[in-house]
Amino acid sequence: MNPIKRKLKSLFYRIYFMFLRYVLMQSTWKFQLKYFPLYLDLKNKGISVTLATQKEREVDMTTIIREELKPGEVCFDLGSNIGFYPILNSTCVGPKGKIVCVEPDPRNIPTLAKNISLLKNKGIAVMLNIAISSTSEKKYLQQTEQTNLNVLYDEPMEDGNHTVVECLTVDDLSAQTGL
Repeated sequence: MNPIKRKLKSLFYRIYFMFLRYVLMQSTWKFQLKYFPLYLDLKNKGISVTLATQKEREVDMTTIIREELKPGEVCFDLGSNIGFYPILNSTCVGPKGKIVCVEPDPRNIPTLAKNISLLKNKGIAVMLNIAISSTSEKKYLQQTEQTNLNVLYDEPMEDGNHTVVECLTVDDLSAQTGL
């Protein structure tokens, strides 16, 4: 696609996105992306805007996943956000695979849960509202405006813009899920 067409297409999707968000006043909408449908939260300033306008994300990473993840494999998605990668991963691992979705930001959980509900094989995904760390303990998640750019700290932030989250090590997560 030539650059002018790409910019016009992106502009069209941005206008459409704004119409849904501000005129129809509903935050969560189902969009058809390049490979699958996905619910996007239009009030969330994370990756929803990019996905709504571009229909895909991180082409290099999605290409690697689609080439390397095989049917029946187990995938740990550590920072599932709204569910783009868990849904992508599910198309690769199929009905005999397993996906463990870890998402510490409570603002992403409702959209992530909606997206997991889209899976044809409901039993392949496990969703946990926790973070991954080098130690299994409670920590402080600094919540940024963009819900995909949060930071984990040992101490609370002075600005108070944080939430307490349970953290597990990867080993403890594996033991807890039995995978």
